[in-house]
This record gives sequence, C-alpha cells and structure tokens, in this order.
Amino acid sequence: MPEKESTEIPIYEKIAPGECLIISRDKNSILIACNKDGEIKLERVSYPKSVE
Repeated sequence: MPEKESTEIPIYEKIAPGECLIISRDKNSILIACNKDGEIKLERVSYPKSVE
C-alpha cells in the first residue's frame, strides 16, 4: 500500500526547565506547554474576565 501524504508538519521546540511556550489561542483561551522539572505539562488557560 502506498503511504498517505501527511498534511501535518511536526514542530520540535526545546523548552528549558521553568519555561512555557504558547501553542495556540482562540477567542476564549490559550494553550500553553510548560517544562516543570523535565516533564512537559499542557494547560489551557482562560482569558481573565474584564472588570467593569
């Protein structure tokens, strides 16, 4: 069987211990990856609500 052509391109970034990288954002939140002592944690963070 022929291999399917992938449309996704992997991105390799090194994140130093204690650093975070913004992966994506939308209208409600951002997705971040943080290196916590050698373990990568993904977290979605909501934008703060504005105070009127």
